[in-house]
Amino acid sequence: MELRTEATDDALASMVASAYLGLAGDRPRLERCLEHGILYGANLGQFSGSGGRVTAADVSISVEDVSISVEDDPDIEMLSQRFEDGAELDRRRDWSGGSGREN
Repeated sequence: MELRTEATDDALASMVASAYLGLAGDRPRLERCLEHGILYGANLGQFSGSGGRVTAADVSISVEDVSISVEDDPDIEMLSQRFEDGAELDRRRDWSGGSGREN
């Protein structure tokens, strides 16, 4: 079974984010959970004596710190325009079925 939509990718990203936050950012534990899940998924249905069995998965997560700078005197008009441009792009995505392509 293969999942191929942007909405599915967003849902999977949300699940990973929830797991990451639920584990309080414990990366080694999250890596172990993901490895276990990948092994489980890879071996699902593989227990009929004829097929091989996946025995190892390696997950490595690297998280870089993100810095955010705040300007003392932001350009409100520029920020407002960027917000409106983003909202317009979201409306186009919704209208086009989420593909992100403009119609």
